[in-house]
Amino acid sequence: AIALEVVEMLGESGLDLKLKPDSQFQRVREHPVNYDVNKLDSLPLNADEKESNVVCKCENITEAEIERALNAGIKITCTDSVKWRTRAGMGWCQGARCRPIVADMVAKKLGGDVQMQDIPKTIPSRKKPIRESRSFLSKL
Repeated sequence: AIALEVVEMLGESGLDLKLKPDSQFQRVREHPVNYDVNKLDSLPLNADEKESNVVCKCENITEAEIERALNAGIKITCTDSVKWRTRAGMGWCQGARCRPIVADMVAKKLGGDVQMQDIPKTIPSRKKPIRESRSFLSKL
């Protein structure tokens, strides 16, 4: 109902609106990941081991793609940082299979005494403001 109202308002303002034929209109958006294509089938025979090692089997993300995200120059301190850049951990298992591997790769990238267990899933958010109770505020 609102969309029809907007179309009417736009028509009254002088905008020439034309209906698209059904062949041009797509109700369902295509998924950004093509699950029908296997990356390993398109690799050359002499491909690097990291290019052929699939870390996230749900999203078909290779170790080389995660390495490129880690070396892109943007500081990565949690596994979600890798997820946002590569989609590793966004598949059916939600990172149950690949998150430990990604955390280990992030720990190696950070170096030092950082262990896989030390890598958080997300970056800690800002502290929430302290809320005072109504009874305290009514005494002011």
